[in-house]
Amino acid sequence: MDDDGMTDAIAIAGLTWGMLEAGLLIGVWEFGEMIFQPRWRAGRAVAAAVAAPLVLGWLRLVHPAAVPWAVFAVAVMAMWAWLPTRWSILGTGVTIAVWGGIVGAWLHQDEKAWLGALSLAVLGGIAPVARRYQPKRWAAWSGLYAIAVIAVLAISRLNGDTGADAINTAVVALFAGVYTFGQAARTRAWALSRRQAEEDALTGALTRRGGSAWLNAHQGLSGVVMALDLDDFKWFNDTWGHSAGDAVLVEAVARMRSVLRAPDALVRSGGDEFLIWVPNVSLSAGMALVERVHQAVTGVPLTVQDHVTTVGCSLGWAAGPLTDVTAEAADQALLVAKRQGKNQIAGPDRKSLSDVSGPLMSTHLLTSVVEALWNDWPHAAVLTDVDGHILTCNAAYERLTGRDRQALRDRKPGINSAGHTPQSVYEALWHHLVHQQPWRGLLLNRRPDGTVWWANEEISPVRLGPRLMGYWAHVRDPLVPNPESPAWPLVDWAMMSLTPVFQPLMQIGQEYVWGYEALIRGELEGVAVAPSDLFQLAASTGTTVDLDHRALNAVAEVLHAVDWPGEAVLSVNMRLQTLADTRWVREWLSTLPVPLHRIIIEISEQDSLPMAFSSWSTVRKAVPAVAFAIDDWGAGHNEVTRLFDLQPEWIKVDRSWLQAARQQSGPRSLLTAFATWARNEGSRIILEGVETPEDLEVAQRCAIDYGQGFLWGKPEIWSNLAGR
Repeated sequence: MDDDGMTDAIAIAGLTWGMLEAGLLIGVWEFGEMIFQPRWRAGRAVAAAVAAPLVLGWLRLVHPAAVPWAVFAVAVMAMWAWLPTRWSILGTGVTIAVWGGIVGAWLHQDEKAWLGALSLAVLGGIAPVARRYQPKRWAAWSGLYAIAVIAVLAISRLNGDTGADAINTAVVALFAGVYTFGQAARTRAWALSRRQAEEDALTGALTRRGGSAWLNAHQGLSGVVMALDLDDFKWFNDTWGHSAGDAVLVEAVARMRSVLRAPDALVRSGGDEFLIWVPNVSLSAGMALVERVHQAVTGVPLTVQDHVTTVGCSLGWAAGPLTDVTAEAADQALLVAKRQGKNQIAGPDRKSLSDVSGPLMSTHLLTSVVEALWNDWPHAAVLTDVDGHILTCNAAYERLTGRDRQALRDRKPGINSAGHTPQSVYEALWHHLVHQQPWRGLLLNRRPDGTVWWANEEISPVRLGPRLMGYWAHVRDPLVPNPESPAWPLVDWAMMSLTPVFQPLMQIGQEYVWGYEALIRGELEGVAVAPSDLFQLAASTGTTVDLDHRALNAVAEVLHAVDWPGEAVLSVNMRLQTLADTRWVREWLSTLPVPLHRIIIEISEQDSLPMAFSSWSTVRKAVPAVAFAIDDWGAGHNEVTRLFDLQPEWIKVDRSWLQAARQQSGPRSLLTAFATWARNEGSRIILEGVETPEDLEVAQRCAIDYGQGFLWGKPEIWSNLAGR
């Protein structure tokens, strides 16, 4: 290849690599702008200061000749053109580290690495000075940028860059320069727009939006909040005009700022209404500052349009966490000050406030203390601030909810909700908490994987003296046995709506209804609770007997309100813990409009013999006038002694036997033999879960005379059954 061809090839390579690297840089910058920035306030800066140098370093590592030193230098110049100073410094440091690490440590070009790093450091030192005088017009900016690029190209020779590298750098500098100028203009426009939205144009105080942004940036702090109004401000406007009123506002803000500290936030929340947030201040210092603010506004007369006048100020204040709750307390104190007359100060009862020399305890400190206490605690716990936002939780809570601490922090616990809990439940919850009373109850939650679970929660206020700091909750899934966690009483079962339903009991051979089983369906504030969950919730919270009493009484109420079929049998489920109180059982039976000889008490095969009974025969003797049935036979303990000892009139065989008998001859033969044995012992079999004609055929082949299942009817309220 001749010299001209070589020159053209070098130029083409430089142009190609230059456009590739320019596109890569701008792509990383825009990625941070579009993807990171909306989700993270520092996202754009991180992309420009950290990600861009790393991408250039990776490209240099893959193809050493492709990324010359000058391209790194252009990237540093671009950072200083539009990034904030602290991020520009970080970006310069990262760029130097990447260059030195790859060229020196990886490519073993120590001299080139040190010289390049030193040159980038010098460039980083000059850039802040140049930025101070950065012009905003395109022509002037372009001239200054061109001088900087020429200087970089001149220095690049010392760092080993070639002529092709100069073309590469020039292309990158061109595209980066155009982007950087636009980005700098866009950044200034955003800053101006944000300043206009967050700063009051007249007084320079923060607007409501600016106050909210300040509060979000200072979450977790405590201190003093002041709410104040200028007295008779309308008089200034009506007497001397709005320009006079504006002058009063400007002067009042200037006076307040003269006594406030740098970290304090002064917010103009209305025409002549102001809110002052004072973080990290002791009560004594905060009270003194309240006096100084009031004195600054009202102590010295001011001149308005050649008129000397005084300004009055009503001021209310409160101490505590810097939240809307404390601001509301300050606003209430302001109303008290106005009722006392003009130019008054009102706040909390000073005798009830503990004067401390240090700052008020912040939620940051509270969070640290709680995390240390909960670190190894096996029970799920969560801490929120007074507005209900999660401050921290322990590992057990993360496992229980399926969400990690970072995903939960600053969110409300409602993030775990399944979306079916009625608003009335939350209103009752907050009614308790607002009055600083603990609340216990059940909430229906959903994990990120879609699993729905009941949360048994106990939420308590966290107070420091008279001040409310937040709330902590002890949470567990009551359907998951946990012997290490003692059960606490559930919310009053009166909150649970219990509805009796009835399902027909059939005589299979003659196809007639000979009785009904009474079942219970529960709803908690409108949310249906599965029957299996209902009693498991009661068992885990130690309220089985309480729930059983309410369920049986609900059945009795329905029976008194309906016309019960004269010959129909009533079968009711009763837990053995309930049956142990024989006096209560006898009294309940005496209230029923159904004769005792037509009542069957079903005992779950999964219930163990309670300590109140020495044997199963004593269970029968406790209530001798009624018939007994063993429910769910084959799905629980399978105690043969229970059959011999209790001698039940009825044995309700679990559906699992029917399913097995449909598929295999062995279970079918066993079920037939069991039915024959039961008849010989004076008991009769009721086959549960008969849902299809095929199920009925199996029951008939096994010589079973009685059945129950969806084939003949689902459990329904009595009014639906009576109408058939």
